[in-house]
Amino acid sequence: MDSPRTQPAGTAAAKPLWGFIAALAAVYIVWLVAVPNPQQWRDLVLYTAILLSCTAAVFLRARCEPVDRAPWLILGVGLLIWTAADALYTANVQSGNATFPSLPDWGYLAFFPFAYVAVGLLVVRHVARSAIGVWLDGVLVALAVGAFLSL
Repeated sequence: MDSPRTQPAGTAAAKPLWGFIAALAAVYIVWLVAVPNPQQWRDLVLYTAILLSCTAAVFLRARCEPVDRAPWLILGVGLLIWTAADALYTANVQSGNATFPSLPDWGYLAFFPFAYVAVGLLVVRHVARSAIGVWLDGVLVALAVGAFLSL
């Protein structure tokens, strides 16, 4: 007989946060469809609030996950950098000071090493040990997809 599946610690605390994120996203989408032209409050404040709420959810996962705390913290830091870059970019566009390359561009790029390390740590922890050939195949496919998408 199967044992009952237990929910991860902190699941009860995360439910209101996910409801809040869903409500913010619904308001944002409805407002975006109803008024498609740029809106300063919607594009800067509301969208940044959604990103910050998602970042808070990642940090909450790190707080509630004793075994995989490091990957979730690393991902949270990367997402926080992305959020700051996006808010700065939106503010620059709204003020007419958008240049390329700029500080937000570096913030967007800084997210990816954090995400790669976090996902790599989670994969190593949760995927069964496999041969080096499987890892090399994965790296090769990732590089091929990256090269294709850069065209």
